[in-house]
Amino acid sequence: MSPLPTPSRIRTPAVSSRELSTRPSAWPAALLLLTVLALTAIYVTAPATRRGAAAFVLICLCASSAMAWGIRRNRPAAAHAWYLLAGAPLLGGVGMGLRLGLAGVGDGGGIVALIPDLVTIPAYLLLISGLLALLRARRGAGAHSGLDGGLMAVAALLLSWTLLISPLLANADMPVSLRFINAAYPTISVAVLFVGALLAMTEIRSNTAFWALAVGWIGLATGDLVYALASVGRPTLPLWAANASYCIFYGLLGAAALHPSMAALSRPALSRVRGYGNTRFIAVAVALLVPAATIAIRSPSTVVERVVSALVVSVLGLLVLVRITGAVNRHATAEVRLERQANQDPLTGLPNRLRLVSHLEAALAHAHVTGRGVGVLFMDLDDFKIVNDSWGHETGDGLLNVVAARLTAGVRRSELVARVGGDEFVLVTQEADSAADAVGIAGRLLTLFDVPVALQSSHIVMTSSIGVAFAHPAERAVTAEDLLREADTAMYRSKARGGGEVVLFDESMRTETASRIALEGSLREALERGELAMHYQPIINLMSGQTTGFEALMRWQHPDRGMIPPIEFIPVAEATGLIVKLGRWAVQQAAADLGRWRSQFGALSMSVNVSPRQLRDVQLVSVVRQALHDNGLPGAALCLEITESILLDDVEATKATLDALKSLGVRLAADDFGTGYSSLAYLRLFPFDQVKVDRSFVSGLDAGGDDDVIVEAVLSMARALSMTTIAEGIENTIQRDRLISLGAERGQGWLFSAAMPAAQATEHLLDAQIERGHVELVPEIPAAADPTPLPPALAPHSPRQVSKLRNLTG
Repeated sequence: MSPLPTPSRIRTPAVSSRELSTRPSAWPAALLLLTVLALTAIYVTAPATRRGAAAFVLICLCASSAMAWGIRRNRPAAAHAWYLLAGAPLLGGVGMGLRLGLAGVGDGGGIVALIPDLVTIPAYLLLISGLLALLRARRGAGAHSGLDGGLMAVAALLLSWTLLISPLLANADMPVSLRFINAAYPTISVAVLFVGALLAMTEIRSNTAFWALAVGWIGLATGDLVYALASVGRPTLPLWAANASYCIFYGLLGAAALHPSMAALSRPALSRVRGYGNTRFIAVAVALLVPAATIAIRSPSTVVERVVSALVVSVLGLLVLVRITGAVNRHATAEVRLERQANQDPLTGLPNRLRLVSHLEAALAHAHVTGRGVGVLFMDLDDFKIVNDSWGHETGDGLLNVVAARLTAGVRRSELVARVGGDEFVLVTQEADSAADAVGIAGRLLTLFDVPVALQSSHIVMTSSIGVAFAHPAERAVTAEDLLREADTAMYRSKARGGGEVVLFDESMRTETASRIALEGSLREALERGELAMHYQPIINLMSGQTTGFEALMRWQHPDRGMIPPIEFIPVAEATGLIVKLGRWAVQQAAADLGRWRSQFGALSMSVNVSPRQLRDVQLVSVVRQALHDNGLPGAALCLEITESILLDDVEATKATLDALKSLGVRLAADDFGTGYSSLAYLRLFPFDQVKVDRSFVSGLDAGGDDDVIVEAVLSMARALSMTTIAEGIENTIQRDRLISLGAERGQGWLFSAAMPAAQATEHLLDAQIERGHVELVPEIPAAADPTPLPPALAPHSPRQVSKLRNLTG
């Protein structure tokens, strides 16, 4: 017999050569099997001699010794189970020795004949006890598996009773004590079959040690069957063949204990949900057919046989009934659980969106008959993400449960509250007769958040934005999805106003929504149609007035609507994810224009805005790297502007992305500085090079308010952190002069120039170069001249620029 290999599907972690040298292997099991086969051959050739008896006893001793060694070697969790199993071959060997030793004592009957059996039968009991201990260690096979094993065992018992046990008990030529002893063996074999079947149902079928035990059980059952048939006068095989089967059983029992997989056989089984396999189905089907076939082949002839057969068949029927009842109950329980999972939010226990839509559809149908109205309140917690980021998701989940509990306690019994998203809840009410009533109910919900929420020794004050949609189904055809969409739209309008208030959906929002959808559709094709373009606003050195770079700003020239401002289409692009594609194009286009200008006008820089979705784009760093490489730009020539609100999204991931951009040499600017959260903290945490003073502060510099103090503080802080500054939105000389006096270095705004197309930006740079007197007037090229194009710096200028040059040169 070849060695028993470890199953190839079992993955083991990498180990050192020293660990491999001490790890249990399968060769001892193989060596034992070879030894047992050799001893079995000796026994078979001389079964009735002392040499044969010695070989049999030696097999039993080898098996017991091997099992004891295997237990110490493999250290199974349920060692006691294997020690019980190890006692079986030991007692079996003693019983065989006694059987051969007492063969010539007396007449071979009476008490003397029973002595070997009195030793052998306890070996079976040890075997069953060991298997039961293994089954307990694997935490059982489940009630349904137990019933299936019981069906097999009862069927086997009926077959054994009909063919073996009943004839044995009816054999008048045999002493009564011997009849019961011989009848005990097939009965115990059925018990071994039952426990073995239960063990097989604990997801252990890929275990080598289990299969060694299983094949051994077949050998044990074969030996018992041969002896039992011989006892009833139906010999099929010689008794030495039965003993050889026992030898194989003992050898495999020892090999199972020596094999390393025996440790896994002693551990709890993995809990898996499996279908009814073909093997198990066939085994149970055979178990159900055996009784009928047995009774049909050999009808009970005595009262005892009829009673026993009826009893066994009754037990079998009862097991089938219990099995069917259990299956039906499990199916019903599973259906209830699946229905609950399909209709219930797992975190809060509230109805989910599926249940909400179903309920809302029923409410609309009922309201259509009664003529009453239906209100939908769509609620979103304000700044819930800050709670998750600051206190963790566990605290966020706790907050959601508190909100769910307050909403459930604060609504009427006829009203349904559902959770439809992360921090989004929806209430459906049939108690409102008008939109004003629905708004009043929403106002009542807002008051539920007046009391702070105590979580983790902190008191969290929550507000929410609520959108309300209302309809009379009898007056206006409306679907559940229509009302949910309208309430959602109104909720976002509340968010746009700062949150913490109730907004009722009206027709203007419907028009706005339709317009937004149309805008989104056009935006998806705008880039391919060439409708998008980059405009550039100069960034000026406030002291010298020279242009040091540009800020790239995207513009959309719609074929029907004309120029669409970024404030309209950028939020749409951000919400739909199109901003990632547009942002990549913007970086590439701005870098290309900058490369051309730097080759003509010298060192210039380019600032490009980065949106939240772009910063989460895994390809952002590679896109920037490629844009720099394609246009021969140093990293410092490009500045990426990032608003503070972006930095609230996953701080660790954001910092990793910014660090990767910094490794390219790219400069980073904190845009709209002072309008977000924890400005100073973020300046210290993230690798910024530049601060942009928000236009909201710059606009107040000529009004004599507190903006002077704020701007001065921002500029002082930037200098202390060795950062440069740019002031946005400079519109007049008063603001410019005040910024210079406060120490601002650069600025941009309408005072200097509005954002302009690339061609106009080129003229702007050329005008500045002419005014500084750095460009000589290039004479007109005669018609017959060499048509080879001149370098950009020597190319002819526009008539306006030529006129300006002549005025400068006199």
